[in-house]
Amino acid sequence: MAVVFIGVLLTEKYRTHYVLDKFQSLLDASNAKVKIGGSEIDRSRFAHDFSDLTKIKQSGSSPTKSFYVTISTSRGSIDMLLRRDSRDNNLYWVFYPGLPYKGNLGYVETDLLAGIPGLVH
Repeated sequence: MAVVFIGVLLTEKYRTHYVLDKFQSLLDASNAKVKIGGSEIDRSRFAHDFSDLTKIKQSGSSPTKSFYVTISTSRGSIDMLLRRDSRDNNLYWVFYPGLPYKGNLGYVETDLLAGIPGLVH
């Protein structure tokens, strides 16, 4: 039983790294476009902010409002879900809807969403 559990954990860890690497490789492409709620945002700034993704944050908060982010290039596209932190308006929980578990991939801090019309802090 323990071997199966460890195998599941390692598989999920591999999938998480695979997804994060895919996000980053698409963001690093010079022709990448990043859209949130249909509005294009600065790819290089988002890529910089995303490269600082962390696995830890201050405890006691929870994810709130959701924003779908689409990263697209000539090689394809991928969607991620950002959910604003309940304590810090510039901190977002990163999710990938394609993974079979409900946990987040990490946390990214960015102020880019503040400048998008129609997205309310």
